[in-house]
Amino acid sequence: MPAFQLPRIRLIVAPIALLATIAGTSLASESADAKPIPAAAKKEITTPKPPKRQVYVGMPAKELEALIGKPQKIIPVKTPVAKGNHAEVWIYKRLKSSSSESVTIGTKSINGRRQLSDGTWTDVVLATEPVEKMRVTDTYQVASFLIVNGRFITTTLTEEKEQHFQ
Repeated sequence: MPAFQLPRIRLIVAPIALLATIAGTSLASESADAKPIPAAAKKEITTPKPPKRQVYVGMPAKELEALIGKPQKIIPVKTPVAKGNHAEVWIYKRLKSSSSESVTIGTKSINGRRQLSDGTWTDVVLATEPVEKMRVTDTYQVASFLIVNGRFITTTLTEEKEQHFQ
């Protein structure tokens, strides 16, 4: 092979070596003094994400539990239809939002003593002041799943508000 063709061969081998290195393989003909390719130059090979699993009518209760977790509450349901049927409602509850506000819950008397004209003292209300507390309102999203004979049938979504004072 003539000497003037040698650079052309190197120009072909170098891109092949680069592609092989990016793919994670090495070529046997690579020289030992070749420098590794920086991580920024390597393209990551990503596998497509599996499709998101969804709840469907007729889904076995065990699958539903594996998908969304154990219910916070299980309510047995009496079925008037046929004996042997087993029904229950699984309740899931999650905090959607929380707010707080200062509210007046009453008044407090400020008492004092006054001397009367005859020289005796008596207790009197000098003033009143409001008594305030923080009222917290938590809004929950409640999902109820009807399970009949170990299979998911239907669901309802509702909101529930709870209030308490701090």
